Amino acid sequence: SGTSPERLHRCLCECGLIDNLNWDGSTSWATVQFFSRVEAEACARECDGRILDGKVMRVVPLASPKASSAPVALPLPLPFSKASEVMTHFLGFSGWSHQIMQVRRVSHTDLKP
Repeated sequence: SGTSPERLHRCLCECGLIDNLNWDGSTSWATVQFFSRVEAEACARECDGRILDGKVMRVVPLASPKASSAPVALPLPLPFSKASEVMTHFLGFSGWSHQIMQVRRVSHTDLKP
């Protein structure tokens, strides 16, 4: 039998927190997006050539949006549960507070890279 999307997710998430995994289970390719470029690069390094359910995985980075001439889509807001997962992943369980200290609207152009 083939690999399930859940099994592929478990394999890839060993490298970091996955933002999005697109694969329907019937094609021979998938796309995965991590919250961190470092973790995405680790996935390419560690998973490329790995055998999963008898098949060799090929993991290659896609071109960055800056390298493309296509317009870049604006990031969508994260649901609270996903934002909580991201904060816990990067800051640790006790490294952040879920208490709202301030609410203000921030444009994506105001954010520093």
